Amino acid sequence: MKNFSTNSPQLTTPVKNFMTKHPYILKLTDSLEKAINIMVFNKVGSIIIVNDEKKPINILTKTDILKLLFFKQTNVSIKKALKKLKKEKKKILTINENASITDCIETFISSGIKYLPVVNGKGKVAGIISSNDIIHNFSYLIFIDNLTKLGNRHYLESVKVKLNKLQNRITTGILMLDIDNFKKVNDTYGHTLGDKVLRKTAETIINNVRFIDEVIRYGGEEFLVILLKAHKEVVLKIGERIRKAIKNIRFKGQPELQITVSIGATLCSSDCKLEDCIKRADFALKKAKREGKDRVVFTPPRILGQLKDK
Repeated sequence: MKNFSTNSPQLTTPVKNFMTKHPYILKLTDSLEKAINIMVFNKVGSIIIVNDEKKPINILTKTDILKLLFFKQTNVSIKKALKKLKKEKKKILTINENASITDCIETFISSGIKYLPVVNGKGKVAGIISSNDIIHNFSYLIFIDNLTKLGNRHYLESVKVKLNKLQNRITTGILMLDIDNFKKVNDTYGHTLGDKVLRKTAETIINNVRFIDEVIRYGGEEFLVILLKAHKEVVLKIGERIRKAIKNIRFKGQPELQITVSIGATLCSSDCKLEDCIKRADFALKKAKREGKDRVVFTPPRILGQLKDK
């Protein structure tokens, strides 16, 4: 059952990112009527039953309530209701708040349940997650990069569809960015700071583009920016703004660390495939690297076959 993680790093997202916090909880001594009122008036599908230490010991679902209504067993305590349902000795399944969504999906599938109480490191209730929670967040899980919160390569495919639907669209600008000497950053300061560099770089790019633009983590330390309705001057202006802003990033505890990026820029007309435009921007990026890094290099639209990376 480990096939969920293939081509989808988002499925390593911790459960706590999608769980419902502060779920409804009751004790065995509470009345079933109280549980029914909570479900009816708050439109929830389950209630976690806890002990005095607020550790989950059972769960009541809408299906359970329907069964009890059928048996006309409503004027009883939750303890007696669970006994009627033959659930009083059944061990409850829980999941840790730091477990991955992959683990959660596997539990749902293997057990056939729809709700999972989420517990913290002490085994106390931290929240609840349902199969619907995962389905509702499916687009986020698939299309968003977990580290930087930017769109990923899967999201890029949806951007391509959107661009193709734009009839007679105005020229689009493309920026391909790569963090200079990023391997050295990881080797010198460790991957924890390396991740921080990636997150801060992503945040800085977002803060220096327009709201209509698309920012994508293309892979590793590479970022792709798609500038809608942009001519050459706009592309170069935004590229320079991003480059300067990233160069001014500082990291607490490492005052000597300075991050720079090389940027390849180009334009993409409506009759040109986005894939070819990205290749052209990548060509410009490599040229920026050869010329000394920490710069923006523009490659004008032309036949892709004419571009040769010497």
